Amino acid sequence: MAAHGVQIVLPPLGNPGNLPPGPHPSPQNTPPPHVPLDGTPPPAPIPNPAPFNPANEKYMIIRTGDTRQVRRRKRRHNHRLNLLKRAYNRTMIVDRWMKWILLADAETGKRPPKICPNTWTKVINTRRGTWYNIGDKMGFPWWRGQRYGRGKMREEWCDWHNVLGVLTQEEREAV
Repeated sequence: MAAHGVQIVLPPLGNPGNLPPGPHPSPQNTPPPHVPLDGTPPPAPIPNPAPFNPANEKYMIIRTGDTRQVRRRKRRHNHRLNLLKRAYNRTMIVDRWMKWILLADAETGKRPPKICPNTWTKVINTRRGTWYNIGDKMGFPWWRGQRYGRGKMREEWCDWHNVLGVLTQEEREAV
């Protein structure tokens, strides 16, 4: 008896509500998992597989002989791929030791080989002339035209790749 004459009725132990039994934890007629001869347990499944990594996706190179429809389709593919790569870069922890995925010019499907920085160290050590060359080939011609400083080019490059957090304010304002 509870206080004030109220009686509490507890359900009986066992199967409340006569629910059907759940599935057996180890189904019958299934073989046990393979155990190597050296006695080590089998590898556990990866609980959280890595997110989609667009680094292996290829850009479509736009050639001079392509028709208008083919160029449009390739540009659309390249633009979509840039968006996926920017989104993937954003999922990484932004710090000075990260290595991010490089984007390509959606209008050409190309990127200058070996000079585009994809780490904080490379961004900081890239010289102004190299930045101008990157800008000319990647669709940033205003870098040279407006005589941007290194800090502004660093800022636009990292912002385009969605990793602006690697730069400090002083590194963005460098001359």
